[in-house]
Amino acid sequence: EISRRPLLLGNRAWMTQHGVLIGAEQEEQIAAHEATGKTVVIVSLDHTLSGIVAMGDSVKREAAAVVKQLGLWGIEVWMVSGDNERTVRHVAHSVGIERFVGGVTPEGKKTKLAQLQAEGHVVAMVGDGINDAPALAQAQVGIAVGSGTEVAIETADVVL
Repeated sequence: EISRRPLLLGNRAWMTQHGVLIGAEQEEQIAAHEATGKTVVIVSLDHTLSGIVAMGDSVKREAAAVVKQLGLWGIEVWMVSGDNERTVRHVAHSVGIERFVGGVTPEGKKTKLAQLQAEGHVVAMVGDGINDAPALAQAQVGIAVGSGTEVAIETADVVL
């Protein structure tokens, strides 16, 4: 709250759930940011859209080379992310990942890994956040990034 007025921050689904309307012009702005790989956080004050914050991580220089090498070794690379589909598509394409899915919940990540395992794949999962913990536990090899959250590091088999 700000001066007893409700303040909300979140994605489209969160805003819709709370009755915040997103106009066509704002939707265009959001889509443009997402198409460049940014994640958008929508700001609402008094259930009225008040702002759009676009954030993005920079992709590591060596990421595309690593994805390519993994492919040469016969390793199928997937990107399964909680970020929206447009952002995930942009980032995946920028590093050469052909198989990707966005808008996935933590439980959905775990389910996707279980599906791949049921198809006979041996699955390694790399994650850095609390949202990755269920999938890190599901994978045959869970790999946490050392700068990640404590729960991801505790859940993983390997910490980078």
